[in-house]
Amino acid sequence: MATTVQDIFYKVRALMDEYTDSGVLIPDADVADMQAKAILLTDSAQKELYKSGKLYKKHEFTRKAYENRLGTVTTFDIVEYVGTTQYYDEAGVLGKAYYFEVDGEATVTIQEYNNGAWSDLITVSVPNTVTTMTAYKGAITPTTTGNLIRMKFTGTYQYQHQNRALFSSPFSAARVPDYRPWVKYTMPTDFRSVDSIVEEYPSQQYAQESMSKWEGYKDLYINYFYEGTVRVVYKPVPVTITAITDTLEIDDISVQAIAYYVAARLAPFENASLVNFFEQKYMEMRMDAFINMPQSEQTIIDVYGGVWS
Repeated sequence: MATTVQDIFYKVRALMDEYTDSGVLIPDADVADMQAKAILLTDSAQKELYKSGKLYKKHEFTRKAYENRLGTVTTFDIVEYVGTTQYYDEAGVLGKAYYFEVDGEATVTIQEYNNGAWSDLITVSVPNTVTTMTAYKGAITPTTTGNLIRMKFTGTYQYQHQNRALFSSPFSAARVPDYRPWVKYTMPTDFRSVDSIVEEYPSQQYAQESMSKWEGYKDLYINYFYEGTVRVVYKPVPVTITAITDTLEIDDISVQAIAYYVAARLAPFENASLVNFFEQKYMEMRMDAFINMPQSEQTIIDVYGGVWS
């Protein structure tokens, strides 16, 4: 639900009875100082209620494991280059995109078999400034459709390479997939903590966190061979409030809790006798929000092996 700081401020003024004797709300211009404080207090309140609020967002993406025409048995392995030219695959495959990672100065060539001989199609020159495993990928356009493709590793000095792939799907250069045992997906900018990860397989099987793992708090890694939809449910980081017209994405109960929070901190300047009441109401609503947080999913194990109805 979306609500504005102005909406919350009107609730605060109602709680504090900011009306004239005739029952008319005191004009905003006459409470400008109170309004300025309310903006900052509303921002503090939404961040304090961050974990207990009932607002969730979803980040969803679909993943497919594309076939590596070089095979999948040894293509993830780290291979050392020590001066002898290495080919993948010498017999040649039909390739329309490539991917590999190297950790040093190297020359990697994509070659095609044309008119009875191998010729260079794409040459990737890796500079000596590269000292850690770095990915290189791109689209391949053979001179003649159906030509066989291979990957050639050469160079002057020792280096290592891994995660080699030739794909037969016609990708654009910007959409060539990463080929790693675990592929990284970075979460949205407002992501801070995850509540659940659901994997939905094409067969409609539903699983939770069987093919995924986290590194740090923002990078999600999905197993390369997973195919299906990944749905990450998380609590978004609140956007900083700076104006009375700003919008908060929070639930109705949190709106009321913020109103009590702001009122408790403005009351000393208007009606100090109400401070304890507002503070108590805020704490009650805050604690109620924590108590009613949904529990995480758990599997019930039948230790008796029977069937229950």
